[in-house]
Amino acid sequence: MFNMDYPEKSWSLSKQKLFEECKRKYYYKTFMTWRGWKSDATELERKAYLLGKLQNIYSLSGQAIHEEIQRAIKTKSFSVEDSFQNIRKQLRQSWVDSVNNREDWEKWPKEYIMLSEIYYGRKEFLRSKSKDILNRIKPP
Repeated sequence: MFNMDYPEKSWSLSKQKLFEECKRKYYYKTFMTWRGWKSDATELERKAYLLGKLQNIYSLSGQAIHEEIQRAIKTKSFSVEDSFQNIRKQLRQSWVDSVNNREDWEKWPKEYIMLSEIYYGRKEFLRSKSKDILNRIKPP
């Protein structure tokens, strides 16, 4: 009755919007990536999985800021300068991972970050945007 090749999926408003936007995009994001992390995955499953792990500078910056806020709340201590340095360190490590560790990312995508801007050869764009973002969060 059910196809057991794919996992049972839950439904959400965001999945509904994605499905309505583009059924092919929904399929790739929901089903083609499934099993992409396994050693016996097809080349297409693996590629779809890897592409789903790409991050862009905006989402990565937001994630770093949220993590820093969470850290500050948990430790009940906050320093603008320390927080800025922590965020900057994380963004720089992402740059290093993306530039120097592409082969490692392709083998272990959960262990490394690959910025989509670098993956698609847009380093200059990323450099300019990174400076903009860092200037916005830079302490006074």
